[in-house]
Amino acid sequence: MVVRVRVLGHVCVDGPAGRAAEDLLGGPQARLVFAALALGRRHPVPREELAALLWPEQAPKSWEGALRGVLSRVRGFLGQAGYDASSVLRHRAGCYVLSLPEGTEVDVEAAESALIEAEALAVHGAFAQARTRAHDAHEILALPFLPGLDGDWVNERRTRWRSARLRALAVSVTTELHLGRADAAVTRAAQLVDLDPFRESSHRLLMTAHAAGGDRAAALRAYERCRRLLNSELGVGPSPETESAFLRLLGDATPQPLPVPAPAARFASPTPGLDAPPAPAPTRSAHDVFPHGAPGPIVGRSAELRLLEESTRAEVGSRVILVSGDAGIGKSFLLNEFATRAGRNALVLTGRSDEGVAAPFQPFVTMLRAHLGDVAAEELRERVGDLGGELHRLLPELPLEPAGLTQPQGPPDSDTERYRLFEAVAGVFRHAAGERDLILLLDDVHWSSTSTMLMLRHVARALVGTRAVVVIAFRDTGLGSVHPMTRLIADLYRDLHPLHVPLGGLDVAALVELAHVLAGPLPPRAEGVRAHVLRELSDGNPLLATELLRQWADVSDWSALGKSVPADVPRRVRNVLRQRLLGLPQSTLEALTVAAVVGPAFDIDLVAAVHPGGFDTVVDALDDAERAHVVRGEETDRPGRFTFVHALVRSTLYQELPTARRLQLHRKVGLALEARGDRDAHLPELAHHFRLACRFGEARRALDYARRAGDEARDGGAFEVAAEHYRQALEVLPMVTDPAPETRCDLLLSRGAALDRCGDRRCREVLRRAAEEARALSDSRRLGRVALAMVRLGQVYQVGVDLELVALLREALAALPIASALPADIALRSLLLAALAVALTFGQDREARLSMLYEALEAARESGSHDALAQGLEAHHLAASGPDLVEERLRMSGELTVLSGLTGDQESLFRSHLNQAYDLVVCGAIPAAEREYAQAQRVARRLRHPWFMWEVLIYRCGLELLRGRTARAADVLADALRLARRSGLPREAVRSFNLSQILAVRWEQGRLGVMARRAGVAAGWSRDVSWWRVQACWAASASADPKSAREEFHALCVPGFATIPVDLLWTGSLMRLGEVALELGDTERGLLVAEALTPYADHLDWTGSSLGPVRRVLGGLAALVGDEAAARAHFAAAHARCVGLGLPGHAERTLQDAVRLLGDPPDTGVPSRS
Repeated sequence: MVVRVRVLGHVCVDGPAGRAAEDLLGGPQARLVFAALALGRRHPVPREELAALLWPEQAPKSWEGALRGVLSRVRGFLGQAGYDASSVLRHRAGCYVLSLPEGTEVDVEAAESALIEAEALAVHGAFAQARTRAHDAHEILALPFLPGLDGDWVNERRTRWRSARLRALAVSVTTELHLGRADAAVTRAAQLVDLDPFRESSHRLLMTAHAAGGDRAAALRAYERCRRLLNSELGVGPSPETESAFLRLLGDATPQPLPVPAPAARFASPTPGLDAPPAPAPTRSAHDVFPHGAPGPIVGRSAELRLLEESTRAEVGSRVILVSGDAGIGKSFLLNEFATRAGRNALVLTGRSDEGVAAPFQPFVTMLRAHLGDVAAEELRERVGDLGGELHRLLPELPLEPAGLTQPQGPPDSDTERYRLFEAVAGVFRHAAGERDLILLLDDVHWSSTSTMLMLRHVARALVGTRAVVVIAFRDTGLGSVHPMTRLIADLYRDLHPLHVPLGGLDVAALVELAHVLAGPLPPRAEGVRAHVLRELSDGNPLLATELLRQWADVSDWSALGKSVPADVPRRVRNVLRQRLLGLPQSTLEALTVAAVVGPAFDIDLVAAVHPGGFDTVVDALDDAERAHVVRGEETDRPGRFTFVHALVRSTLYQELPTARRLQLHRKVGLALEARGDRDAHLPELAHHFRLACRFGEARRALDYARRAGDEARDGGAFEVAAEHYRQALEVLPMVTDPAPETRCDLLLSRGAALDRCGDRRCREVLRRAAEEARALSDSRRLGRVALAMVRLGQVYQVGVDLELVALLREALAALPIASALPADIALRSLLLAALAVALTFGQDREARLSMLYEALEAARESGSHDALAQGLEAHHLAASGPDLVEERLRMSGELTVLSGLTGDQESLFRSHLNQAYDLVVCGAIPAAEREYAQAQRVARRLRHPWFMWEVLIYRCGLELLRGRTARAADVLADALRLARRSGLPREAVRSFNLSQILAVRWEQGRLGVMARRAGVAAGWSRDVSWWRVQACWAASASADPKSAREEFHALCVPGFATIPVDLLWTGSLMRLGEVALELGDTERGLLVAEALTPYADHLDWTGSSLGPVRRVLGGLAALVGDEAAARAHFAAAHARCVGLGLPGHAERTLQDAVRLLGDPPDTGVPSRS
């Protein structure tokens, strides 16, 4: 690799006279200035920025002279290399520019290029070449950057290149593994861990490398070091991905899947053969001209267009394509040309998101309307499928009834309805892709709401394996780490491995062709000068270059123009566009200003209704604007609709408006929209305009429309959009004169509920404020609704008592009028009682809990509310948990099944089947439990919600453990962990339940002791939760130091086991304490455990994981206290039952316990079945 400029390690530069070493720079200041100029070459660097680099705290009074002295040493350094320092390092308009010869390479740039190439080669399977390029990159990036210097600028670049070095090492590990060089992979992975010990992916690579070399013990030690480090330094456990890798190591000997790095974020993946060298960078030529719909020719995009076209023809490869770039770079025009070409052989549907209007699912509404708008009723059902009725939320004009489809009834009150909507949309596209090639083009996705991005992610996943290609264009600048687009990109890379087509600036050759077409030919040398000036001023941005060419179409001396134009013009887009717009007539600018206030896309009649000149004036103005390529007409089913050619044009017009005038225009636009008569179709726009005009006396309208827009988004399942509209309504509320007293409470309640539905943790704080408002109003009913809104999905799995929720539920109950005979009040009281009983599931006062539960059921039956009764029956399974009420729970779950069948409530039906499966396992009716589980699984698939699928997986994991299929259980558990992480399920609930199953897996594997520390950390989550104290004690008793469990064991075994509430975990807790008594040899407390468990001797332990039959533990405890006859009887009965139920693992464990404790197996009369 030829490197002409080095800024890493020893600074130097190669030139015509040879190499100039850093000693010639004479000190650290000159090294710093040279590095800054070399890394920013071809771009002017203001002298003030150089001064800030040298003296970040306080520049000396004579800083200008001192800076000139430093630059003089830099010029001497360049002169020593043989360069003409005065021409290479120029000073112009207060800025310095380092202009090294064309083709000069800087080491870090070469390293980053090699890294991107290595990642792309690895993705395409060229591992030998990828390894070489990754090693090249790492060799450079391992060198220090300006040692001895400090400061924000230096540290930012050190951080960037350290991250690149880690990526290079990761690619090295990956390629070494694929090439069968496990030892080399271990060495590289160890380097990776040493460099960044808190990066879990590095630890996973080291585990994989050890496992690939056949050293599974070393892989397990690598995991344990990772776990200890995270726990001791950060107080957290390993991620689900790391746990999954660990579980695979503990399972069977299946080889670990070798990793493949994701393609670089700004790299269009090459398509070389496995052993072919990477294709050279595509050249830009005059043949790359696509003028369709563009404000000028689009050049230099043949390679990108070819990638898009090849993706539609490839039988394998990425079917999701990301097209990214800065504003004005040509994303939309590339998609237009691709759509034109692909439309000859495929169905192409396009949609886009508009800036500033939170319209839910906007691009999908556009595509669906284009695809289904002209479909006859008899054909509609075939195209939309059984869930087609859900599309009424997006397309209310669809003829659903003639097609035999039913509209969704009522507003959705859970994420389930949103997932049904998502699946309905995906079903339409799946059907379309089954008939012919389908291409979905989504533009400006970065403006989309979070709900739209969630739908996009769902659709992209659903189309895997079909003849569909999804192309997503977005602006990649200004995306912070918390931007929804960043999360969407990460999800797509993790799940679908998309092809990335980044659009950069045009090079000089392409700009020569662009200028030749737009402004006409010049003499060859002059054309080159013009292209270089354009490159310097526009950074190759096609929009800016086009605007500059049109602005200076008559200029012939571009060299003089380049000297006179400020060098920062390309970075100030509005200045360029402002000059472009000043050439338009004043009447046109006025009309465009109104259009800019309307939005990125606008209807001509709406602009005319606001503009004082009337319709004809606006028509003339838009004709001028369209000829000037400022706006363009949309070819849609809505004639008279226009869009700005670029968001920057609209932004320039909008920002130029004085504030008062801008707000007044928003008011006029809002009033004009109202006057059109179709207000319900424009609620987001009305809310937007009147919110900005609320200081002009429109606060009440702003409040009303924001609230209605929020309700509309909520009913459509777009909970993130709904929450934002409610937030804006709350923002406007103080400006409303004499609002209804309850308005603020209702808005807070609506916003809190919407935030809860989209998994936003801010929901609890918002609901607290709603509760305060309800108290101030003395409104018990509203306080009750707030309390119910605080009950979150999956709360019961968190194993503990939410004291804040319990207090609020009690307060709401106390505030309700007890004597009210209104059915609504009775139903509300029933719901509150049932919720409180569930919230106290893990509390100590079981009698109070049961009393509330029975009162809730009685009130529900009295009110006649099916919803209240269903909630009460669901609550019964949890609130009435315990081994003594299992038959009662089965009866109530059966009633819930019947009720759900009558009402069609699928969530309640799911819960009834799963609850019955649980209790049937406890009773030992395994075949019946399997049938109920299968029914629950079918309902979960219909619901298509990740929470229910997660529950299905964890129950399947428990059943596999019960059957003794440990490896299969580990795989299912890993699937559950991945699903929870991918879908953003409540972390506390998932963590609690999955950790219990991990402990059970370790116990089945005979490795429970390794979990002692982690179980101890879990016990620290809440000392009031006995379940985790029992788990920690159980794990510690199986560790290398079992005596450490003795103190906790004594504290738990108080008379009557008062510290352990009788709940769904009671039997499991007592059986684990029985195991501890056996490990510690504690006969006294073992006898107490046996007495408590004896009434339930015929039960099985079932808490999503299982220790098997209670009699097995009773047999061990009887042996512990010396009652051999009782021990043999228990062991014999336990073994016979396990064999009869098909539980070979527990049957063998029973025999092993008998042999270990009694010396020989019991006389079971039943053969063991391993």
